[in-house]
Amino acid sequence: MATASAEIMPAPTASTVQNACVNASRAVPASSPASGSGIFTAAGAAERARLVTDLMTSSRISPALGVAGGRIRPEWLVPRARDAVLAAATVTLHTQLVEHDPERLGTCASARCGDVFVDASPGAHRRFCSVTCQNRERVAAFRRRRKSGS
Repeated sequence: MATASAEIMPAPTASTVQNACVNASRAVPASSPASGSGIFTAAGAAERARLVTDLMTSSRISPALGVAGGRIRPEWLVPRARDAVLAAATVTLHTQLVEHDPERLGTCASARCGDVFVDASPGAHRRFCSVTCQNRERVAAFRRRRKSGS
């Protein structure tokens, strides 16, 4: 049940998903089975759904409805303010898994990076979290080829 001191969060929009997913991987407590990038490296949709459900349960998130500009909109109640960041990240992951392909979550292929990403590419071939990581890996591969060829 929601209390009077509950934090109210609006439902996430598509523009917040990428940043929130990166934040989610960092906001999950180390003691959680979904810690770090666990949701992003899970074996499949069922495991991802279970991990997000566990996070929603542990942070005691409750769905609610609010009114803004005369329109009803979805909101989420969080009874403990200290859980607000984790709850926001968890709700965003929940929305991502429900509305999009659950296999479109991933971790950066760069050996020097541990960030996560949501693959919004048309062919679902994204491997890196950013162009910076992609370019760094391409330059390193070029240098390795050039060194071994000399």
